[in-house]
Amino acid sequence: MKAHEQSASLAAARAEEPTFDIESTLPYLYDAGTGIGNAFKADLKRFDITLPMWRVLACIADREDQSVTEISRRAGQEIYTTSRLITAAADAGRVQRRAGRDGRTLSLRLTREGRRLVEHLSPRARELERSALAGIAPAEAALLRQLLRRIASNVAAPRRAPHASPTSSEVSPPPETAS
Repeated sequence: MKAHEQSASLAAARAEEPTFDIESTLPYLYDAGTGIGNAFKADLKRFDITLPMWRVLACIADREDQSVTEISRRAGQEIYTTSRLITAAADAGRVQRRAGRDGRTLSLRLTREGRRLVEHLSPRARELERSALAGIAPAEAALLRQLLRRIASNVAAPRRAPHASPTSSEVSPPPETAS
């Protein structure tokens, strides 16, 4: 094949490749969730709490007597960050810390003030979610949540996908055949 034919062939192949559609990428689509969080931050600011603090308070409100590790996992935050937030919430009178059942861990509960705050802000959180899901059927919303949980799990614990090419250390030489 001559050089100009090769160039034409490569150009034709590139023309057939789909362009990179940034608006279909997960990081771009994730901005929808970020938008919900940003809208909620204005409400939280009036009570002098951050979105990460809200997650901690909401996790404790949902299920009391959890360990810091469990709250950290459920809130999607590092244990260190969660621990600092719990200390700040306790100092603000929103969380009560007690020794856990095993005597080694903390058991956390919302105080009356913390529960009042969560009860006040929860309707706004639900409203923002309903607004984001407008026009989406309940079954589709349930599927969306299931898929987003799976994506979050994949991102939290990266692993090689089953269809990915093995690394060179994983490739076994072909068995020798007898002639």
